[in-house]
Amino acid sequence: MTKTKIFIWLIFLFSSLSITCSAKETQKNIISGEIKNLPKGLIQLILEEDINRKKSRIIAKIPVDEKGGFKFEKKLTPYVYTLKINDRKSVMLAIDKGQDIFIMGDADGPDPLQVTGSEDSEKLSAYEKFRKESLNRLVNSVRNQIKMLKAKGLPENNPQLVALTKLEVENYEQHRDELIEFIKNEMGTSLAIYPTSIRWGGEKNIPFLIQLAKRFESAHPNTQIAAKINEKVKVLKSNSIGGKVAEIQMPDKNGKIVSLSSIKAKYILIDFWASWCVPCRRESGLLSELYQKFKPNGFEIYAVGFDSEKNYWMQAIERDKRTWINVSTFREFETPASFDYAVTALPANVLINSSGKVIAKNLHDDDLKAMIEKLFSESPGAELHQ
Repeated sequence: MTKTKIFIWLIFLFSSLSITCSAKETQKNIISGEIKNLPKGLIQLILEEDINRKKSRIIAKIPVDEKGGFKFEKKLTPYVYTLKINDRKSVMLAIDKGQDIFIMGDADGPDPLQVTGSEDSEKLSAYEKFRKESLNRLVNSVRNQIKMLKAKGLPENNPQLVALTKLEVENYEQHRDELIEFIKNEMGTSLAIYPTSIRWGGEKNIPFLIQLAKRFESAHPNTQIAAKINEKVKVLKSNSIGGKVAEIQMPDKNGKIVSLSSIKAKYILIDFWASWCVPCRRESGLLSELYQKFKPNGFEIYAVGFDSEKNYWMQAIERDKRTWINVSTFREFETPASFDYAVTALPANVLINSSGKVIAKNLHDDDLKAMIEKLFSESPGAELHQ
């Protein structure tokens, strides 16, 4: 090999190494910012490991200077993170490879922190803005009307209050549908889709979510975040009409573990409720009516309480005459059943047959009554739960 050829080969080699090194450098993430009224100290970067099970862990503590400035550099796994500024303010970030993210705002101000340099994080911010607007328009507006009427001393059985409570439940389902439409129209296969999964639901939305999970996995192959999306869709499918529900094993008021599979009944209503849930409490009367009428024919209710305090739970059971099976771990939405049944709001219910197959979901008031009456009019005899 001539000296000229060797020289050219060396230039090519060093150029290739330089390009490779540059490519590796671009994979590094930079998170920096300058936030007003942020005292010198440390802020936390938190990995949202399992957003549906509410599992997270701190992966870095980032120093803040006297001007509220900070900078963190590291190659991060494409995922969803939370930058916790203080006890009052934080910002969720959907971080992909090589993003240079800048955050600004006021640590004490009412406005959310502003994020630039991460398209995924910007999409997540847009989703959150829309979510709050939709929730206020459809749900909180009704809740405020209910509060006003209660403040005037109207009883729980007042027709206007009953109608508004029913409207609140219906509007929440509409709210969730609006969120699915936003995802469909605005978010593509962005990493920002993952935190939206905590509110996924609705029988009619499942085909879209199945396809979304497939497209997401294609866009983010062999990633943990894609696995989490697939897991969520699997849960939704198992709880859809025709699916077979997961086992539940929880303690009753005496601490005795009562498993769902141990119940001998033809039809079982798995009722998710809490003492603080007004629509749940209002529905107690109807559940009691159905239970007394159809229990001899093979109807059972397995009520999963999402309370945090046993006393409140027990008082509600006694006051509402909930004489059926009641269980709770007093962990609210952090109980495993919350994830296994994709329950993110109350009231919620699943109606299953003797083999654990889902035959109806989230039926309330007249719809629930009509379904139970129809089932037992078609086959009035009892059948054991296998």
